[in-house]
Amino acid sequence: MADVTGLDAISPATENTSTLTTVAPALKKPKVTSHGELLSTGNFADFVIVCGEKEWKVHKAIICPQSEYFTKAFNGQYNEGKSGRIDLSSDDEAALNEFIKYLYTNEYVPTDATIELEARGMLHLHIHVLADKYNLPDLIPEAAEHFMALAEHYAFDKVFAEWLTAVLDETPPHSTLRQAVFDIVKKQLKDLLTSAGPHNVEDVDALRAALSRFPDFTLELLKTVAEEHNISITPTNATAPEAASYSVSGFRDRYKEKRVRCHVATCGLHFAWPTDLVGSTARCPRCGQSVLKPT
Repeated sequence: MADVTGLDAISPATENTSTLTTVAPALKKPKVTSHGELLSTGNFADFVIVCGEKEWKVHKAIICPQSEYFTKAFNGQYNEGKSGRIDLSSDDEAALNEFIKYLYTNEYVPTDATIELEARGMLHLHIHVLADKYNLPDLIPEAAEHFMALAEHYAFDKVFAEWLTAVLDETPPHSTLRQAVFDIVKKQLKDLLTSAGPHNVEDVDALRAALSRFPDFTLELLKTVAEEHNISITPTNATAPEAASYSVSGFRDRYKEKRVRCHVATCGLHFAWPTDLVGSTARCPRCGQSVLKPT
């Protein structure tokens, strides 16, 4: 039998009392509110997160232990801490809603299948971006895996070009998710860009348009494909500049990354160490301060 403690330990037994001649009034079991219910009701909330017209009444005791970003925002040193409100209107509202729900439930609930396909993929991507921005290491690969499941399944669909564009627009060059998308395009480049694949002209045109917007990504793609097929694209009298490698292996392994924290007290940003960086220091994306490579 499981060990019962707390409020459940004082709850009345549920045996059948119909045969008793005298029945004592049943004790009313105290209602225990789950974290999810605290979010939906806003009971005992001590802070408000705002995004456009949407507001979430939240609890420091639940959110702060999970995110250093909110710990700093909620203390009394900043205007947000003094006013009891923080405006995150620059973030995607739907993704922020799922992000906050995750903080309260620790569950990543897949999006409703009735949501339009493109929007489903974008939602997973935006949650991944928020998890990286607000430093929730467990949620980063969780959202990425849901996004990649759709990206791999619909790699020959026009919607893939929209997702590719969004990934390249919204993630940093060293993003592991960007590397994973690179791997999809690399593996299926021949079919994606010729009439031999299971797609139509509209799908091909969409992908070509997406690749044309990001020449650095496309150049690295072509170089990688050429190297795999032993095609030399470097003049014999020149040395090719070292470039970032987007190649990945192993679905889970590709999301493992070293994260560092900016030591500047007024910044403190956590960010992923650039996978293509050879030196021992990197610049903080927020304040530009040099940060030492993690051991």
